[in-house]
Amino acid sequence: TRENTASIMSFLSHQLTLRHFDIEATEAFEKLGPEIFFQLFPTYFEDIPPVVPDEWNQSPVLKGSTARKEKQSERFSEKKRFNLPPPGLGSNNWAIAPNRTEDGSVFIANDPHLPLTLPAIWYECHIVTPEISQYGFSIPGVPLIYLGINRDNAIATTNVGMDYLDYYEIRWQDESRTTYMVDGNEYDLQWRVEVIPVRGGGLVFDSMPVTPFGHMPFYDEKEHPLTNFAVKWRAIDPQGDQLEALSHHHKIQSVEDFTDMAGLLSDPPQNLVYGDKNGNIALVVTGNLPLRQTPSDGAFFMEGNSLENLFLESIPVEHRP
Repeated sequence: TRENTASIMSFLSHQLTLRHFDIEATEAFEKLGPEIFFQLFPTYFEDIPPVVPDEWNQSPVLKGSTARKEKQSERFSEKKRFNLPPPGLGSNNWAIAPNRTEDGSVFIANDPHLPLTLPAIWYECHIVTPEISQYGFSIPGVPLIYLGINRDNAIATTNVGMDYLDYYEIRWQDESRTTYMVDGNEYDLQWRVEVIPVRGGGLVFDSMPVTPFGHMPFYDEKEHPLTNFAVKWRAIDPQGDQLEALSHHHKIQSVEDFTDMAGLLSDPPQNLVYGDKNGNIALVVTGNLPLRQTPSDGAFFMEGNSLENLFLESIPVEHRP
């Protein structure tokens, strides 16, 4: 069903975009201070130039910093379960242009790293119709090929590793934890109710608090270090159409067609490598990438007391690397 396919694609977003280091970064920042922290954990590595157009590399690197006034280190001294994906997830891909190969061909390589499961996440398939001959790999339940080749070109994909998640601390009016202040206005806590049908009959009702800064998944766990934090996860509100983008692969005839297809992709953000029989290669970063003001925005915990702290805007498609 469409619902099954949507669930599988949402699970992929969870695996590839829910990782974060806000807890560790905030704790280290408070213990080390800004000067030592940014020496040890720079937001930009000068010896690893990014793959972006040359004219973009002329911009000076912004040195931003942010800190919380109140110490939180003690609250995070013990490891807690945050349901994060495994740390080793990631992939490799690359393209070689014809002037660097012995026979003048374009070479495309892709090594996707997702957890080993049974059945496997990736499966090999070949789609043949009067209009299409496309070979590659898909995910069970998704009726299109994620990475592979056709008669004209090849596409390879890896995970961007974008910071897709931000934590905001909600400041309650009293111990009842039912009202809070934002920009001088008082808000009542709202609840999202989920109705879960159970096979064989019956319904299960579950609920989670919702704020302008996102859901509060640990609200009922009073001893959890994030009990008063809302989570803004961009994957919940995708901006593109992944299935439509994947269905365009067989229609691609040029680099321009490829970048148009990439513009439709939203979540999870991907590094798409492309090569075609005409000798072109390309790399495009896709995704609903948050528009940060400084490189360290979103790296630490933030205050849930002003809507100005939310990063709602996205990097425009034409400005993606």
